[in-house]
Parts: sequence; structure tokens; C-alpha cells
Amino acid sequence: MLDMVEFGKRVQAVRENVLQMNQSELAEKINTSQVLLSRIERGIGGNINVVFDLVNYLYSRRIAAKEIFGERFSIDLVAKNSNNPKTTNTQIESLVKELQKTMSADFDKLLLLLSLHK
Repeated sequence: MLDMVEFGKRVQAVRENVLQMNQSELAEKINTSQVLLSRIERGIGGNINVVFDLVNYLYSRRIAAKEIFGERFSIDLVAKNSNNPKTTNTQIESLVKELQKTMSADFDKLLLLLSLHK
């Protein structure tokens, strides 16, 4: 199962190696703060809306966002499956299904706690 720390590492790898952006640049693109993006990348917090904004941004750039959630994650796999017009129509749908399968109750509780402490 994909936990928050591993997810954060994958987001950071995609940001650095595929998008070639710093945290501030990506945060601006997805309409969030650099601090919140940093927390997601470190696996210590976040907001599900930011995750969906990130997925939507990657989708708009035709980057295979669904690969971030796969068991066999690699930057090469993300790059290989990016810019493939055949996958762009189903990418977000597949990603949402994968998110639903991999999210744990603890992650949901953490998001709820974070939303209460804003």
C-alpha cells in the first residue's frame, strides 16, 4: 500500500526530474502554498484537494500521473507513459480509482485533523 511518505517522495521526484521545477514554481501552478507542497513531499501532511490539483496539472501537461500511484514507480516509467494521447482520456479516472483503493483510514483521519487545524 502506498503511504504518505512514499507518495511524497514520488511527487518530489516527478517535480524535480520530470517537471524540472522547484517547490515554489509547482505550488504556484497548482494554486497552493510552497509550505503545503513541502509537507506533502515530506509525507507529514497535506490536503486531498491539493493532490487532485496536482493530478489535474500533470494531466494538463500530459504527464502520466497515474504512474505515481503504481506499485512499480519509476521516473522512467512516468516519462515513458507521458504524452501518450491514448491514456489522457482515462488517466484521471484510473488515478481516482487507484486513490480510493490505496487510501487508508489513517490518511483520511490525518486529513480531517489537518482541516480542523487550519
